[in-house]
Amino acid sequence: MVSGDPVRAAKARELGIITVVLVGVGAVSLAQSEATFNRVEGRPVSALAEQVAANPLVRGNLSVPEQRTGLATLALQTVTQSRVTTVSIADADEKVRVSTDPQLEGRPLPLGSAAVAAGASWSGSLTLDGDRQLVSQVPVLSVADNHVGEHLGTVMIAEDFPSVWERLRGA
Repeated sequence: MVSGDPVRAAKARELGIITVVLVGVGAVSLAQSEATFNRVEGRPVSALAEQVAANPLVRGNLSVPEQRTGLATLALQTVTQSRVTTVSIADADEKVRVSTDPQLEGRPLPLGSAAVAAGASWSGSLTLDGDRQLVSQVPVLSVADNHVGEHLGTVMIAEDFPSVWERLRGA
């Protein structure tokens, strides 16, 4: 066989085409599985953050700076029942009061948007401690007389993105 053999060249081209197609299909599958994860998991994560933010225990405890026990219990219960990765509750200054991730406690809440500090909701992906997570941040608003709508703090719920291998396996 000579190096200029047309059969060998045709097989090499076919192999090249197959490789390009497989890489393209893999990339499309990864993008599609990420979009599906965002769509399917995004709504429940946002709804859960809204539910925790509206909890009277959260509203009552955020107004008392030294109170943590009730908040910590609620955060841990939420993680256990909902199987999300992290629940964090920050005060109005965006300092994390309690979190199921001990590395976040006492630190500034990583904000997905500057508007969150002013009492807006936000959902999207953030990288927390090197892990990419689907995050929802929801304001805790007061319902007390003379303070209705006052921004008391923020609830952040995060769920780990599946790894590339998990997404490929799912696709």
